[in-house]
Amino acid sequence: MKTLNILFMFGLLFNLKPIMGMDASSQLQIIAFWAPWCLPCLQLSPIIHDITQRYMGRVLVIKINVEEQQITSEQYNIEELPTVIFLKEGRVVHRFSGTQSQGSVERLIHQFL
Repeated sequence: MKTLNILFMFGLLFNLKPIMGMDASSQLQIIAFWAPWCLPCLQLSPIIHDITQRYMGRVLVIKINVEEQQITSEQYNIEELPTVIFLKEGRVVHRFSGTQSQGSVERLIHQFL
């Protein structure tokens, strides 16, 4: 059984650099903001999990429940769910809201790797 390289964030705020001993600033990070009552979030979830497995070691995937991480959600101006943010070298390089196909998400990953 593979261990997924996906982090579920709890608590108030987080700093990506010390997570799992990785230099998060140089690795592509995907932050998926979601809520358990959000149907489009539930539709996107299997794609996020598959991407986590396929790009293990190359992409850090973080899922953030907006109900538990209100401060972080506000910092990233999350107004729609799901919202997925791509970070590279600590900067937002792309974001989308709503559902996307797996192919669309993978094309974005390849664009920023």
